[in-house]
Amino acid sequence: MTRDESKKSVFLAYVLWLFGGIFGLHLFYLGRDAHAFLTWSTLGGYGLGWLSDVTKIPRYVRDANDDPKFLAEFVQKVRRNKK
Repeated sequence: MTRDESKKSVFLAYVLWLFGGIFGLHLFYLGRDAHAFLTWSTLGGYGLGWLSDVTKIPRYVRDANDDPKFLAEFVQKVRRNKK
């Protein structure tokens, strides 16, 4: 399997979010297993977590695909918000 074949799809993540989001299917697909388990055990974060994920899916997909731009932005945020 090449690198391009293993890339996660934003479209498929949204389809999974729409039809199985309260069970965390989109999160399991993106490899966010701990987050998915929490979503599954609270039925989508009591609906609020499921709704908030609609805006976060593109970021989750970039994270799952190890997008260099996403990683650089993430490192910047961590450095900026050190405690």
